[in-house]
Amino acid sequence: GHFNLLNKFKKQHPDVKTLISVGGWAETGGYFDETGKRIASGGFYTMTTNADGSVNHAGIDAFVASSAEFIRKYNFDGVDIDYEYPSSMND
Repeated sequence: GHFNLLNKFKKQHPDVKTLISVGGWAETGGYFDETGKRIASGGFYTMTTNADGSVNHAGIDAFVASSAEFIRKYNFDGVDIDYEYPSSMND
């Protein structure tokens, strides 16, 4: 698949670095429905924050572990995390 093509390209051009990219505004804290209400559909904000607003260390640790496993398994060089608006989604 595509990962194999990337690895083939990296062998031809060893200075090229490949990253997986996760996140972005749409994945930070859900989305807004037609009434303007935020729908928490997962994403980074809900993964990193407990319902009481405290830091979800277990969720962060699980994300880090799975990301590291993924980049090792598929021979990526790192992870690009687009984590926008991490402090509050209330406004």
